[in-house]
Amino acid sequence: MFHHLGNYIFSLSKGQQFYIVGKIYEKEGVRSLLSAPIATKDTIIGVINIYGKKPNEFTQDNTASILNIINFAAIFLSFLYQNDNLRDKLDKLQRYNKELEQLKSFHELIIENIPIGVVATNEKGYVVLMNRVLERMSLQQKEECMGKRWTEVFGFEGE
Repeated sequence: MFHHLGNYIFSLSKGQQFYIVGKIYEKEGVRSLLSAPIATKDTIIGVINIYGKKPNEFTQDNTASILNIINFAAIFLSFLYQNDNLRDKLDKLQRYNKELEQLKSFHELIIENIPIGVVATNEKGYVVLMNRVLERMSLQQKEECMGKRWTEVFGFEGE
């Protein structure tokens, strides 16, 4: 077996057997095989094979140019495969974001319609949520309170 740049060249005329496909090669008159894996950094996604009808058709002289073409095709196919995977991940993220938005809307609807005043702050004490009941209780507009510190809005400190 001749090894070149991670690709393999086999001469079937030398009696190398390829299990079941060996019979198919014989029937089709294949006498030489040039094979290159198509791989991402994580997995092999396929193989490009070039078949020759003459024994030892792929020599060291012509193999380099053939392998350059195969490697270019393999890189291109690998890029397409990775692009499809990225597209699938993006679609999943978009579905997940849509579900999160629906859940957020549902929770906001609940907060707006419970009969008690509700305010929420972030970890630094800035108002991030306030419902209509608290607006009426505090006589302050939600739009004016959002993003301000708790103590600025309500005039006292608390948890």
